[in-house]
Amino acid sequence: MGASFSTPAMKKEFIEYANSSEFPDTVPKWHEYDPETRQVFLWVFGEWNMDIKEDFEDFVKQYDKKILIGTMMLNNQTGDSYEDID
Repeated sequence: MGASFSTPAMKKEFIEYANSSEFPDTVPKWHEYDPETRQVFLWVFGEWNMDIKEDFEDFVKQYDKKILIGTMMLNNQTGDSYEDID
């Protein structure tokens, strides 16, 4: 897709991907995409490791090869699915 993409479309598609059965113990909450630094910032509940981060980065790199994932960890024991509350 290259450098011209819609942030709302990327967010929507990422949310669908992140809620897939591939990540049953990880609940990411989209915080923002910063186009200046090319980072997607997420709040993360539950399981988080480098493999999950790399999977998420591989997904967003379809929009721009330089996009990275930045995370803010939250320690909670929820099993809830992500819902876009914005």
